[in-house]
Amino acid sequence: PTRRSSDLEAHRLVTDACRKATSTHTHLRDVLLATPAILSYVSSEQLARLFDPGSYLGMSSQMIDAVLDSAKKIL
Repeated sequence: PTRRSSDLEAHRLVTDACRKATSTHTHLRDVLLATPAILSYVSSEQLARLFDPGSYLGMSSQMIDAVLDSAKKIL
């Protein structure tokens, strides 16, 4: 399969998993972990990292500090 067809298949799998998670009131992470085809793209460890809030909050704390510092100067 070409990269494009692999990307389309992965997209379809995730879309289907999102629908299943919504309809069954199940966490998306659990649906993905229970889908062997998904696990052919990513490992359970990679999924755990993707669902770890610490990995996608990035620089939010620094941005909040900068906003608060700006507000202090104005007030």
